[in-house]
This record gives sequence, C-alpha cells and structure tokens, in this order.
Amino acid sequence: MFKYAAVTLIIVMGLSLSGLSCSLFSQSPSNTNNTQPTSSSVGNSTASGNLLTTISPDQINSQAASNYAKSNQEATSWQPDAVLYALNIKLSSSLKVNQATEIYIYGSSADPKVWYTVSVNQQTGKVTRAWVMKQDYMPEIQNQVKIQYWKTNYVEALQQAEKNGGKVFRDKNPNANISLTLSITQPKNWLWWTVEYQASFSGETLKIKVDTNTGKIYSESGEPTDKASTNQ
Repeated sequence: MFKYAAVTLIIVMGLSLSGLSCSLFSQSPSNTNNTQPTSSSVGNSTASGNLLTTISPDQINSQAASNYAKSNQEATSWQPDAVLYALNIKLSSSLKVNQATEIYIYGSSADPKVWYTVSVNQQTGKVTRAWVMKQDYMPEIQNQVKIQYWKTNYVEALQQAEKNGGKVFRDKNPNANISLTLSITQPKNWLWWTVEYQASFSGETLKIKVDTNTGKIYSESGEPTDKASTNQ
C-alpha cells in the first residue's frame, strides 16, 4: 500500500483555458483526503438556475480554468512532474450550471503504478484527493492530455451531443445519467470528449465523440458526421 503525506494547498490561479470538466468514479478509491470547501467562481443563484443545455459555453470558462488550476497545484504538490491524463465529469440530473463534479486524473513517472486524482465539487468548492491503482481505473489511458488541442469545453461538447442524439435519448429516458470524459483514445488516438448517456433503469447507453480541437461530432470509427476534415 502506498503511503503519502496529505498536502492541503489550494491556489486559485487565473488561467485562460477554453474549459475543463468531470465525472465520479464508479467506485470510490480507498485512500482519500479532503480539503476544506472554497467558494465557487460561478456559485450564485442566477448561474445555478441556468441549464448547461442553453447557456453560452463561455459562461463556465472562468470556473473551469480556476478548478483546473486547483487540481494542477494539488497534483504538482504530490509529484513535481505530475501531468494530466484524463478528466471525468458527472453532471447532475437537473443539468443546472454549477452542479457537476470534476475529477482530474494525473500521472507521474515517479509513481508509475497509480493515478493521483483531484475531485472538485462545483457547488461547494470542496476538493477531494485520492490515489487509485491504474490497473483498477482507466488502465487503457496511456497518453497525457495534449493541452494544445483542448479548445472545446465540456458545455460545448454537451450541447453538440444534445443536438446529435442526446436530447432524443433523454426524452426517452428521463433522469438519464450523463457524464463526459476528456482523454486521448481511439479512434485516431486523438483527444476527445466522450459524452455518455445511461438510462437509469434499463442501463441503455449512448456514447457520442466530440473532437476537442474543432467541437465536431465523430462516429465511433472516426468519421466526421459532416465529412469535414481536421487534424490533431
């Protein structure tokens, strides 16, 4: 069992990334440490009353950049060479702004068998850190996130997915669970947002791939639905 000294250090930095996001683990890692809640940059009643499906994607950029900065500070406090490998987001069933949980997954050459995860609750600002064995969670992830291709935030990816089958799926399956995963995967070994819808009762799922470089929808085989070309 790995033993680490808990480090509680949250620094909110003013980055200007397009957007970042996250989803809960299907099962909670065993080694966890919690930091105290911090205020959210969009934690107000007006923002909370809006829906992710209708707001301008730019509305979440400030909070997303701040949460990424928190996670990066935590990760580099763990290991100086820590880099981001994936980001999971689990949305609330209401699809309201500022109700999701973001989980950033970091890796380090100094500790190659584990992921270091930093979870940020958008509503409360609470940060939870955990170590999980790579063989137990996302063992297929091999490459770090290529920041230069991260041009589409999770709200834009969700809205694209909604227009390409997601809304129809939700209409058929009320209270469907919705999550997004940012990672380098197939097809093409590109950086993708994978938007997943799962029916609460039947377990039926729908997965939609969004190219983070262009915001365009692709098929599972890697073909753009509008036949437009792009490069990563």
